[in-house]
Amino acid sequence: MSEPTSRYALDNINVLVLDDNRHMRGLVQSILHSLGVKNICEAADAAAAFKELQHFLADVLIVD
Repeated sequence: MSEPTSRYALDNINVLVLDDNRHMRGLVQSILHSLGVKNICEAADAAAAFKELQHFLADVLIVD
């Protein structure tokens, strides 16, 4: 049985994952990678997220 192919090209989007729990950030990153997302940045709090956003142009923010 072959794997289904995604109808969406997610490899060109930039995603910022913001969560204070590092294990959850890792889990979300793993899920995103499995969906084909290649550009992922993470932050543990809002201050770190704002710093990242100064040089990482996120298309999607995933926030707990």
